[in-house]
Amino acid sequence: MKRFALIFFTFIISAIIVTSFFFIGDNEVEDYTTDFIIEIIEENYYEKLSDEDNKKIQQFFLAFQDQGLPKLITEDIVIRYYDVFTDPIFNERFLQYISVKYEEVDETTFDTNIYMEYISYNEKGAIDEIYFGQMVIRSYDRDFTEIEITEITPMEKQ
Repeated sequence: MKRFALIFFTFIISAIIVTSFFFIGDNEVEDYTTDFIIEIIEENYYEKLSDEDNKKIQQFFLAFQDQGLPKLITEDIVIRYYDVFTDPIFNERFLQYISVKYEEVDETTFDTNIYMEYISYNEKGAIDEIYFGQMVIRSYDRDFTEIEITEITPMEKQ
């Protein structure tokens, strides 16, 4: 029985290691996604989006001002892996985070979820405020050339 358990345990660990190699390349955030995020933050506009989608982006960033939040910082931003928030960036009284997650809709279409979060802390080090917003961008090709905004959740206090 112990021999069976040892063989089974070894098999499980080996399977986890082997399957992890297949997903290593899928974790990376593509350069065009990072470029897209930086451009919409800095310009509140993206040339490959329709005028209607660009108005949605402008409204998204106006919500920052309405909430009294500072403009997102893009300098030295590094988005390394999908579904993992960036290292915290100090932005006035907040820590700023951005994360990306890809979801395949079908063989040729995928959604890019862009999450933005601000967290402030009080003097005791406890969380004081959390603001969260999200954009979902649908792409009809892997190179992000044909895109549209399918959902925007404005920055709101949680």
